[in-house]
Amino acid sequence: MAARGLGRLTGVAILIVIVALAASPAAAKPPKECPKNTSKEFFANPVVDRVKGLKPTGVSKPAECTFPTLSAALKKANRVEGTVIAKGYKPGKTAVFDKEPAFPLVVGNRTTLTTYDDPDPNRSIKAGHYAVSNFSGSPTLDLGEGSVVHDFTLLDDSKKSADASIVCDQSGVDLADLKLDGKGKKGTRIVTGIEMESECSAKVTNVEIEGFAGDGIVIGGEATLDAVTVEGNGGNGVVVDTTNAVSINNPHFVQNANHGLMVEGTGAASLTVTGDRPTLRSLAEISGNGGDGVHVGDPGATGDIHASISDQDIFENAAAGIEVEDQGARTYEVILLDNDVFTNSGNGALIGPSHIGQSTEDTGTPGTPTFAQNKFHNNTLNQVVFDGGGGSGFTFEIDSPTHQCDAGANAVYSYVAKQVFGIFAQGNANVIVRHTSFEGGGTGLNDFSYQAGSTMSVTNNCTAITITP
Repeated sequence: MAARGLGRLTGVAILIVIVALAASPAAAKPPKECPKNTSKEFFANPVVDRVKGLKPTGVSKPAECTFPTLSAALKKANRVEGTVIAKGYKPGKTAVFDKEPAFPLVVGNRTTLTTYDDPDPNRSIKAGHYAVSNFSGSPTLDLGEGSVVHDFTLLDDSKKSADASIVCDQSGVDLADLKLDGKGKKGTRIVTGIEMESECSAKVTNVEIEGFAGDGIVIGGEATLDAVTVEGNGGNGVVVDTTNAVSINNPHFVQNANHGLMVEGTGAASLTVTGDRPTLRSLAEISGNGGDGVHVGDPGATGDIHASISDQDIFENAAAGIEVEDQGARTYEVILLDNDVFTNSGNGALIGPSHIGQSTEDTGTPGTPTFAQNKFHNNTLNQVVFDGGGGSGFTFEIDSPTHQCDAGANAVYSYVAKQVFGIFAQGNANVIVRHTSFEGGGTGLNDFSYQAGSTMSVTNNCTAITITP
């Protein structure tokens, strides 16, 4: 009886196994031939087990039919002004394209290079899911006219040096949600993060650039930068040397070895730097750099400069918060509005001969403000220095745009304890100050001073600021 019972149980177990095997899906067989790709979308995946002899066509599925490299996908897409879409990311594991046959990767005219995750119908992911490892010693990307690159991390893993990670010499370029890592496995090798040559026009949005041997971004063409972080590079954060318009909104230029922002020239065009200030602090920050936060002018350059800098928090830089060099024979038109400049190791602002401040023609009626609503405080040296450049002297006129003590008035404070001055004049500067708030109310011993050969007039003072807001 026991034996017969055991036999029946064994038979049941065997039946269960047979049913389970029948219900299990068969392992997918690799395709013998990839589907024809009739679209302008070409997929690339670096983490697929490839089938020997199978020729990829760049379709999305089966995975074996995606291209193994971005180079192969771009070769197809560039012919039809198409789109290359990277796949292969898994949660917690970056999909790295580290077997590209050659660099730079050429993103052709009106071609898009982007990324895709299967669960995300909008193909919108953060940089870090997909990376390109550059071992070549050449630039990583060469961009064509109207090209688009989104959502990648670019890694410098070469033992050799290259001039730049991204080179732009065409118009209509769109870069967004990128991280450019210049440190890499071999240390800092690539000199510059993004090199924009004179023919380039580019929109750069939500991009991080860090760890390059030289400057983070060099702008020689036309550019719009929005929410761009440039951090920890071996030269300047951003250099502007162009004759085209440049717009920078909400910059985060921090901890670069030299200046945060270096303005060498704009020609007849203009540089506009703005920030959003939803709270007491701005979203725009230029801080912790080894030189000035913002440096305008270069003795070796020849172009004119037209620059407007507003709504920036400029602090903890190793030299001045803002420095405007002697213009020489060039035209400098510099506008400083609603900036908070503090705890820099040099002067808050050192301003050489430039068209800054209210002009004498505007003293009767409100004019276009060029130096208003700024705060300078807690800087190690003088809060604001006007330098006439020697010679026959230079006149600076500072006033509220409405010629009243209102929100447009400048404020200088938190300097008495440091035994430095609120406003100081040197180099045969003639400085006229109206409607300004000083720590000592405009009559304090350290509120203002000037060197021999310079003059200063301070009138219509606003309420003293004795406590740091």
